[in-house]
Amino acid sequence: MDTDNKFSPLSNNMEQKPSQSQEGKSRFDFSQQSQSKSVRGDAKQVSFGGEKLLVIDDEEMSLRYLCALLRNAGYGISATQSPEEALKILDDEEISLIVTDLKMPTMSGLELAKNVRSDSRFENLPIIICTAFVDREIIQAAAKLNVNGYVIKPINKNVLLEKINAIFQVK
Repeated sequence: MDTDNKFSPLSNNMEQKPSQSQEGKSRFDFSQQSQSKSVRGDAKQVSFGGEKLLVIDDEEMSLRYLCALLRNAGYGISATQSPEEALKILDDEEISLIVTDLKMPTMSGLELAKNVRSDSRFENLPIIICTAFVDREIIQAAAKLNVNGYVIKPINKNVLLEKINAIFQVK
């Protein structure tokens, strides 16, 4: 992978370089210069406490917000706007938890969760779905897929972080 095609916020400077996946959506990697880095190919990854989150949202502003919030909370981050790319990331990286949007054009967060759960390697991987839609049927469908959390947009950072921290405390 070429580092020119990666998202690379350095310390307090947010130099960001998204790469284009085959689906035309951006894949983002976040690292901080002041933190210790493990190198994976040419991409530098940061791991905080061993927990690396995969964040998926087709809306770039929402994706950036979630990534900044989670990175500031001390989590390592991989992010993409494409659910299909997210499945590839799961094969390539050690992910501790998924945070995904529900409504996306090519695959919903529920479809993504179903794909993740169908792979025995990830059947117990925690998943949190974020959405602006409050619908009993969607919540029930998420529960049937053993989704670990459901957060309503606009995201309240304390609610999201409490859900994530509770999941990691149970592990």
